Amino acid sequence: MAVEIRNFKLADLSGIEGLFRKKVAKEFEWLFRDPYKKNKYNAFVAVNEKEEVVGMIAYALASYKYYDRKVRGVIPMSWMIRQDYKGFIGIKLIKKVFELGDFGLAIGGSTAAKEIYPVFKLQHTGNVDEYYMLFNPFESVLSGSKSFKNSLGTTLIALPSFLFKRYRYQKKIADLEIVHLKSLKGIDINNPFEHKTFLKQVDKSFLEWLLDCPLHESHSFLIRLANNTLGVAICYIERRGRYSRGRIVHYPYLGSDLNIWTEVLKYLLTFLMKEKCCIVSALAYHPIQTKILKKLNFYRNPRKSKPLYVRDLKGLLANVPLREWLIQYSEGDKAYRNL
Repeated sequence: MAVEIRNFKLADLSGIEGLFRKKVAKEFEWLFRDPYKKNKYNAFVAVNEKEEVVGMIAYALASYKYYDRKVRGVIPMSWMIRQDYKGFIGIKLIKKVFELGDFGLAIGGSTAAKEIYPVFKLQHTGNVDEYYMLFNPFESVLSGSKSFKNSLGTTLIALPSFLFKRYRYQKKIADLEIVHLKSLKGIDINNPFEHKTFLKQVDKSFLEWLLDCPLHESHSFLIRLANNTLGVAICYIERRGRYSRGRIVHYPYLGSDLNIWTEVLKYLLTFLMKEKCCIVSALAYHPIQTKILKKLNFYRNPRKSKPLYVRDLKGLLANVPLREWLIQYSEGDKAYRNL
C-alpha cells in the first residue's frame, strides 16, 4: 500500500477525526498551529492512495538555553497510526519529526511509543511528576474527566493537602509584584535569571498561543521584582458544569531564592481557590519545583509519574545538568490534557 507523508493541512482534520474516532478538530487546529509563523502548522500526515489519513504526528519545536548555549529541541505529539498501517509508517513519521531538532525529547507516551524510543536512541533521564492541591474533595471526585475510580484515587492521594493548608497568599516580599493581566500587550518578558537553568526560551508569541487554548479558560500573571520583569505565569481552569479544576501551566524560572517561588505559587493557588477550583495540578522535575510544591503541601500522584526521554545524538547536552531542567506543562501537549 503506497503511503505519502506530507505536511498537515486544515483539510486533513476530518480524516484525523476518523483516525482518533472522536471530535478533535477545534483542539488540533490550535495545538498544531505554529506560534511563530502565521498559517503554518507543526504536523505531518500519512495518506494512502485514496487520500485517506492513515497516520499523523505533530511536534513542538523550541529553542532551549543554558547560559550561552542554545539548542533547538523537538517534542513529538499526538502520534497516531491506523491499525492496518501500524509499523514502518509510524517509524517514518517520528523519524521525520526528530530530524527537525538538534535534540529530541518525549514525556511519557503509549506502550508502543516506548518500545520505539530505543530505536531512535532516546534515553530515560528521570521522571516528571504530577502534584495536586485539593480544595474540595467531594467536587474533585465528581468532576474527574476519566473514571470515578481514577478521580477517587487522585483525590485520596491529595487529601492531606486539604487537611493541612499552607497555600494562602500573604505578601511578604515588598519588591515582588504579581498582576493578573487582561492581555500581554506591551509586556516585556526578558528574564534576568533564565540562563542559570536549562529551559525552553519563550516569547510573547508562544505565551499568546498558550493562552489561546480553546478548551479551557486561561489566565496570565505578570511577575516583577524590584521593577524588573521576571516573566509571565499562566493557569488554566476547566469548567465542568458547576465544577472547576485548575492547573498551573507555566511560569518563568524565578532564581535561587525559594521565598520568591513560594510567594508566586501561593498567589496562583489563592487565585485558583477563589475561582472555585476543587483541585489544582502542577508539574515538577527541577529540584526547586519539587521542593516548593512539597513545602506548600502539594501531594505527588505516583500513578501520574511520566518518564522523560532525551535523544542527543550530537552530544550537545553532554555538559548540561538535565536534573536542573525546568520542565512544565507547557512542554508539548501536556498543558491542557486531563485537568
